[in-house]
Amino acid sequence: MRLRPGLPFRAIALVLSGGGALGAYEVGVLRVIKAIGLSASIVGATSVGAFNALAWIAHDGDAQPLEDVWSSLRPPDIGIRWGVLGLRGIGSFLIVFGTAEALLLLAGLPELQTIGSLANRTQIGGYVRLSGTLEMLAWLSVVVAGIATIRMSGPIDEWLGHSLSRTRDDRVQNWLGWGLVLWFGIYLAALTFHLPWPLRFHVVALLAGSLLWLAQRPGPLRTWLGPIWLRLMPETGGRGLWRNAARRGLLRDLVRTGNPDRLTQREPLIMISACDLATGRITFFVNRWPDPPGFEEALARAQCDVAITRDSRELVEAAVASSAVPVLYVPVTLRGREYVDGGLFANQPLAAVTAAGADAILLVLVSPSQGPRPVSPQTNLVEIAGRLSELANWRDLHAELRRLPPEFTREGQPARVCVIEPETPLEGGMFDFDPSRASELVARGEADAWRALVAAGWVVE
Repeated sequence: MRLRPGLPFRAIALVLSGGGALGAYEVGVLRVIKAIGLSASIVGATSVGAFNALAWIAHDGDAQPLEDVWSSLRPPDIGIRWGVLGLRGIGSFLIVFGTAEALLLLAGLPELQTIGSLANRTQIGGYVRLSGTLEMLAWLSVVVAGIATIRMSGPIDEWLGHSLSRTRDDRVQNWLGWGLVLWFGIYLAALTFHLPWPLRFHVVALLAGSLLWLAQRPGPLRTWLGPIWLRLMPETGGRGLWRNAARRGLLRDLVRTGNPDRLTQREPLIMISACDLATGRITFFVNRWPDPPGFEEALARAQCDVAITRDSRELVEAAVASSAVPVLYVPVTLRGREYVDGGLFANQPLAAVTAAGADAILLVLVSPSQGPRPVSPQTNLVEIAGRLSELANWRDLHAELRRLPPEFTREGQPARVCVIEPETPLEGGMFDFDPSRASELVARGEADAWRALVAAGWVVE
């Protein structure tokens, strides 16, 4: 199959919607666009769509680098680190637990101590006094460590996002695992040879370290531990569960391996949406000013603003802001203003791309347009956030479709609007980043793209 000869559209807009982990579906669509040689004059993108769009444009329409990333993308790669939540929960627990243990030890309640089961304490003399002192100092250090853990969880998250590549992350996990084995060996040695040692403190530290290690290991246990961290985590004064450094670093690296200068060329016109946290208005970050007169006025009537980015790095930052899901990620500060995920109110910027001069639209959805997926029980705030995003995206889609000019329909050969969407809901949720599912999502996106392009008359045998 090939692109229809003489396709009568001069300015096709490619619109990539948000959808979190389901964004791998869009990679299959981008493969088809490259295969048929379709050129998009305008690319409107939101959230994960913005991520895919910038990487795709930087690589001159080659979707393979994106597919390589999606085929190994894990939650820590985009900053979803359950271990960081565990740090906050454990920090609060250590403050309470360490204070209680120190007070009980100070009160002289031997039945609550590890060595309290010994019948005659005089038989171990100085061992008891030395161990008691060590135990008191250890529990006081636990309180200090708990306070430091809560205060440093944010900077630790930021450092992990900036500094740890996937290889380094695996290496740190291995080091931590061997460290826990060594820590367990020290405990056995102290127990076996009756060495003066804060045994109960040692056990608590060993358990806490083991939980953190397990929370970062891929597999079903981490999936099970994540929601538990959410249930146990106290309010720590943060503005989001995670920072944005990991997503920023991942996208910068992807763009850098291509050609960042392609993001600042005249074509395609790039439009990335993000929501201004202070005003509630949608800001469209563009790489140049659109040609049609009245563009800014048209957006102003829809409570939207326009910002021309200065370079590729600022476009990347706009994409990071566009994917900063409220509550999950800290708002992104750009040009002195704070922004969050644009998908809440502009997941499919159809009116914006038509105001920018598009005379045809290729719209890519990661959920069926007929309605949101059937509801399932939400057990934690991450799942609730995902469900709310799905509902907001669906409502926004139909509001955008109603605002389109009358000639923009899915009827005709060729149709002015071609919608690529899954026939049934894709497996997994918005935040279920699972490399084992990526290839299936890419394949479904590719198959659905061919089917939709044929039905719209954009592709012929």
